[in-house]
Amino acid sequence: MMDILDAYRRVAAENKDYDLPALRQGGYKANHETIDTPQTVWEKLVLLTPRQGWLLFQSAQMPFLDGLPERNPIWGVLLAAEAYTQRADEVLSIALEENGLGGWNLTTYTHLGEGDCLCDELEQLAYNPGNDGPRKLKYRRYWRHDERQGYAQAVACFIGFE
Repeated sequence: MMDILDAYRRVAAENKDYDLPALRQGGYKANHETIDTPQTVWEKLVLLTPRQGWLLFQSAQMPFLDGLPERNPIWGVLLAAEAYTQRADEVLSIALEENGLGGWNLTTYTHLGEGDCLCDELEQLAYNPGNDGPRKLKYRRYWRHDERQGYAQAVACFIGFE
């Protein structure tokens, strides 16, 4: 792993025009939970006290910047979300998605300073038709070595808005 990391850093230093993200060693701990009802989905999300993120409902899509908004029934069922929260010294990334079986998968990711992955951070443009919200989403990506593919992305965790 260190050979790959050193080679990447050399390439990044020699090719500054490419603006490659900084790469470092790290890892993550994932906690998965299956949820069966729409009401429980929202209750679990509230208990995680997310600071920032985005929500996708049947009839609404929105970012939130300072805690979850007040739930409005007109939005319909929550379909998906990404968020983050800070607990002590750790950042907890939250991913919620429908599982195709009538329920939802709720996964939380805790960043670990050490691990069997390489990780970097990047920004993606946010969908923002009114230009009145955040313009970029920030993610931390984890790359794990695979014997056939080399380093492949294992997971991307939402870590806030720019």
